[in-house]
Amino acid sequence: MKKFIFVFVFISIFSCYGELKKLDINGDGVITKEEFKGSFRFFNFININKDRKITKDEIIKAKAKRKERIYSEKVEIIKDVVYGKVDDKELLLDIVKPKETSEIPMPVIVFVHGGGWTKGDKKGGDRKLIPFAEKGYFCVSINYRLAPESKFPAQIEDCKCAIRFLKANSKKYNINPEKIGVWGTSAGGHLVSLLGTTGNIDKYNESGGWYGYSSKVSAVCDWFGPTDFLSSHSERSGLRGKFLLSENVKERRKLMKEASPVYYVSKESPPFLIMHGGKDTIVPFKQSEILYSKLKEKGVDVTLIKLKEAGHGICFGSREVRYVEAFFNYYLKGEKEEWEKLRINDFIELD
Repeated sequence: MKKFIFVFVFISIFSCYGELKKLDINGDGVITKEEFKGSFRFFNFININKDRKITKDEIIKAKAKRKERIYSEKVEIIKDVVYGKVDDKELLLDIVKPKETSEIPMPVIVFVHGGGWTKGDKKGGDRKLIPFAEKGYFCVSINYRLAPESKFPAQIEDCKCAIRFLKANSKKYNINPEKIGVWGTSAGGHLVSLLGTTGNIDKYNESGGWYGYSSKVSAVCDWFGPTDFLSSHSERSGLRGKFLLSENVKERRKLMKEASPVYYVSKESPPFLIMHGGKDTIVPFKQSEILYSKLKEKGVDVTLIKLKEAGHGICFGSREVRYVEAFFNYYLKGEKEEWEKLRINDFIELD
């Protein structure tokens, strides 16, 4: 188990290597501590020979490591389950679940991938979910329709369809329909936040199938997702050109508001854990601050964790996953001790 957890963390750490190449500011083929945008603990982990410079060779080796796949003997992975259908397109998800049969209905974690709404795939979530399945969670990682082929609100419609599918099939899969948590990164963080804040309204529930079931979720973990596309600092998110796809200024502004989780926040919103890098240049940290403030204003249980030295996904590893696990354990399993120990405040800054 320990070996598996280490490899899982190792893979997740090196998911940021595409961006690390961009950090070589002076073009000399190495990345110094001054150029590095992540925390020094990650720099030192990557810098194998400890010469204070990350080389191209070290990056190549890390990318090779990322391709490793290690599956636990305690977990079963079921690929390409159809959870809905739009026109002739089947919507697919992967199930990651314990092999051992549970005597009671299992809590659920749904992972929604990032990729700027234009790319990405559910297979990236499978690795993240394996440790949770080992600990008794029924997990799924979903695909959703991507832009520019499918414009908003296709993406959130698919996410809501996946939740309805799980609730409609709760007896088949032996899952608790009242204990579904969602976790997403970047564009996926945006979508899970929208799932959480629109849970008590009918909006976006008219596509894919399983009508009559609620798409309400019980807990939301948002990693560095956009939340307010009308704000002055939201342009870097790329939403305006990537999946709203409207040339009409008035129409685009309307869609920007409709796509923003902050405008749906209510006292009925579920608990939120928001985690964001303080040096994120893709989705500004301010985006998470806005959502955090709106949730607090409505009395929602919310925790915001700022990783002061982290960029956009650079680098979220074992420490951050520990918070996610404690959060879901608290709200989906009722296990309080670890979350109460970690959550020293509702706003936490980490180096």
